Amino acid sequence: MSETTLTEADKRRIEEEEKYRMEVREDLGKTPKQKPKEEEENYRTDIRKEKKKGKGCLTAIGLLVGFFILIGVISGGGEKEKKTPTPTPVKQEKTEAKSETISDEMAKLTAYSEKLLPINTRASEYLGKRGELTGRWPNWTNEDVINFAASGIGLELAYDEAKELTPPKIMVSSYQKWLKGLELFSRSVPILNKGIDNIDIDLINESTVLMKEGGGWVVQATKEMEEITEKFN
Repeated sequence: MSETTLTEADKRRIEEEEKYRMEVREDLGKTPKQKPKEEEENYRTDIRKEKKKGKGCLTAIGLLVGFFILIGVISGGGEKEKKTPTPTPVKQEKTEAKSETISDEMAKLTAYSEKLLPINTRASEYLGKRGELTGRWPNWTNEDVINFAASGIGLELAYDEAKELTPPKIMVSSYQKWLKGLELFSRSVPILNKGIDNIDIDLINESTVLMKEGGGWVVQATKEMEEITEKFN
């Protein structure tokens, strides 16, 4: 096989082709170096956009979750209700037990009121009678003297009867106030009697203070009783 002899023209053509290839390689080399910078900037821009979108999405999800939690709290736990739409036997028993408890409380309240009201009415009448007679003193008749003493005994007996009552739990506070009022009325009886018999202004004033204080306790008790009874109406 004979060796190929390159002419001067062939050598120049090869050199020119090699030079062209070098230029092409250099251009190709420059492009990858510049292109990543552009892509990196674009990538960073895209990342910032995605992060911004992500934060907005998390905020929206947070609000949505908060909204569902709020709805769950208001409705009493929606998911549990969906899974068990019908009351379970336990819940039914609790409802029935609660109804029975309310019925029992109402029955006790009624029984207590039926005993308390007559005592309170009599105590009020006795106080009224003593007030009326005191206003007419010293111009009393024999009947006035008897009625004054009798109304005092009636107040003391009313207090003794009141002490025998057993209030339901919801009426304990009001009962104690009412009883305190009757106690003070009862204590005022012998003091006022003695003050009138002896024409002692100090004793009369002392009894008046006791009756005023007793009236304050009764007013408080009455208010509490009314608030409690309204709950059952």
